[in-house]
Amino acid sequence: MWNSLAFNETMMFSVLNYQEAIRALSLYAVYKRIPMQSYQYIEEYDRIMTPVVKMYDDGVFINVYKTKNPKVTRMMDQNEFVLPNTQEMNEKGLMLVDLEAIDMPYKRLSEYLNKEMINKLSLFTCTNINNKVRCFYSKINQIKKAFNKDISLEEKMEEAKFSDMTLPEQIMALDILAKDGVDAMAEFVSREITLNADLLY
Repeated sequence: MWNSLAFNETMMFSVLNYQEAIRALSLYAVYKRIPMQSYQYIEEYDRIMTPVVKMYDDGVFINVYKTKNPKVTRMMDQNEFVLPNTQEMNEKGLMLVDLEAIDMPYKRLSEYLNKEMINKLSLFTCTNINNKVRCFYSKINQIKKAFNKDISLEEKMEEAKFSDMTLPEQIMALDILAKDGVDAMAEFVSREITLNADLLY
């Protein structure tokens, strides 16, 4: 889970130059831990991150990322990496942020969840949504791949990183698997692990 958090939460900053990457990540950490304090840094963060968003919108982000982070490319390929498009970020990302706001109300993210506000989101929130959707789809791919192998259930659970969930979550996941199949279970596990990773902050 630490590896997943480190990869997903730093990816968007990894195309910046060294000093800007450190500053943007620091400001983002303030947003994640004490979001009410982050409002004073919105203009600075937006200035630093606007070129990154443009790379993303222009479809060149992943190429720039791979050029600047060649060692990570192999890991991305192994995990069947998916870069979410805007629609996926809006739909799945808002759902994940909504769950985060319910589970951790001190973050006070509910003001961002009105779909009419999607184009007015701060880049802090857009980064958060992007990170969550990437983590979510990465875990779904990993889980489906593990559970479609001809190995024991214990081996499938180990390969799918069930250990990143609590025991009650693991039991619930297996119950969903028995009742609704692999796809429904993979979505549940991915959501739980995505939210659990956020707690590591």
